[in-house]
Amino acid sequence: MKIKNDNKFKVFKNSKALQMLLNKARLDFESLVIWRFGGGRKLTAEIKLKVIRKHRDELVFSPLNSQIKELEELLAGCEYVNIFMPNDGVLFQSRLLGYDEDKTLTITRPSEYVQIDRRAHLRLNVSEKSDIKVVLPQKKSFFRKELHKSLYDISAGGFSVLCSKNELREVFVDLRIKDVQFIFNGKPYNVDTKIVYHKELDPNVNTDIIYKCWKVSFQFLKIDLKLKEAINSYVFNHLEKEELAVY
Repeated sequence: MKIKNDNKFKVFKNSKALQMLLNKARLDFESLVIWRFGGGRKLTAEIKLKVIRKHRDELVFSPLNSQIKELEELLAGCEYVNIFMPNDGVLFQSRLLGYDEDKTLTITRPSEYVQIDRRAHLRLNVSEKSDIKVVLPQKKSFFRKELHKSLYDISAGGFSVLCSKNELREVFVDLRIKDVQFIFNGKPYNVDTKIVYHKELDPNVNTDIIYKCWKVSFQFLKIDLKLKEAINSYVFNHLEKEELAVY
């Protein structure tokens, strides 16, 4: 299924706001992602922010012990690097200043950053053939007790599915749906959801939608933190170069 990228980024030049986000990431020991494209693939490594040198406009990071090899491969012959802050949906680009023997990475503090628009998480459009699936309980349905669906799109904040007219009637029995089984990487998780949006879609050759259907979007109300982090990583790692071309 050919689906356009729906992530919309806004460019910000508010250094104070970015300073607050960076300082929060430092205090919370958040894992950030350093990345670039090279050799036809996306190179990534996880890092943690150690020091903000405000008066020198520098940021100092250290890699996770398990990510040193990946980081050094990424930095080879590199002048600029990209940083992704998963919890805030923030991306920025900086000039590489150095990587020393103590495995300390120093970059310039950026003057601007981009943030995903309209939602707090990056969203990935996926084929209905994706192995990420949901099982929606149909407690009031006369015909069946469960509705099994593949995803149309996914983010750490929620997901969408495509429904037929009959399926739509079953889904909209309740707007809040508890005990949804979310199957990710072959492992089932129980999540609570809320339907936040639905839209009728007509057949379209540009998206390979060959029948009239309804896109139904769900928001996670209750989700395991590990699952949320796993979805964030999955979405980011599957975005293509064009979808992240924000500079």
